[in-house]
Amino acid sequence: MVLAVVAVLAGFADRNLQQNTCKDIVVTLENVRENHFIDEADVLNMVETIPGEVRTRSFSEINFREIEERLKTHRNFREVQLFNDFKGNMVVNVSLRRPMARLVQEECPDAYLRKD
Repeated sequence: MVLAVVAVLAGFADRNLQQNTCKDIVVTLENVRENHFIDEADVLNMVETIPGEVRTRSFSEINFREIEERLKTHRNFREVQLFNDFKGNMVVNVSLRRPMARLVQEECPDAYLRKD
């Protein structure tokens, strides 16, 4: 009986989370002290490049997997996780790769060497 009640409550909570509207995007960066090339504004700009305004859409309309896969293609990101919280925020956790050296070139954009 208790398991049935817990299952019903979990289903109700999940449905409510999916019907909520995204109020804000929260970006957290790991290894930010070791990597000064990417900041929260850069990640936020990458998330907001998907068609349509993310902040006004319901979570059921947002394709978390597509956004996550798009962010994973960035060469400076080691790991990316997206989820929504109870406050109505889309949370983007990014773990950054640590570059070993920076190659400064006059006529080309700078390049970075990584260990992995």
